[in-house]
Amino acid sequence: MKKHWMSGVIVACGVMFMANGAWAGKADIEKKAQNAIFATISLKNVTIEKALDTISDKAGIVIKKVVIPKDTPPVTLEAKYISALDVLKVVTEIANLTFAITDEGIEVSTKTDEAVKKQDASVFSVKP
Repeated sequence: MKKHWMSGVIVACGVMFMANGAWAGKADIEKKAQNAIFATISLKNVTIEKALDTISDKAGIVIKKVVIPKDTPPVTLEAKYISALDVLKVVTEIANLTFAITDEGIEVSTKTDEAVKKQDASVFSVKP
């Protein structure tokens, strides 16, 4: 009887672990990135990989580097009281990259021609 009770406790602890963010969804990851505020962040002439690793480490968010060209220019950014999500937006824009929030984390890759066309179309679209 006692052994059965202990296995129930272990299962309950496992369920609580999952509920507390082991498998966070898109909305949870975006919220965490938005709520992670950096008092200061200084990236001076660093590679994009190093910049993404710094954001990931400071915010505690998984950032996967999916497709990043070797010739991506270095990044320089200094800011105070800024969210991790806003830093990520600026850094990826500087490096001409894009990111997507998924159930597993944030994926950074090159901008595809299709994504650029959609972005340009949304900027210049005029509604009647």
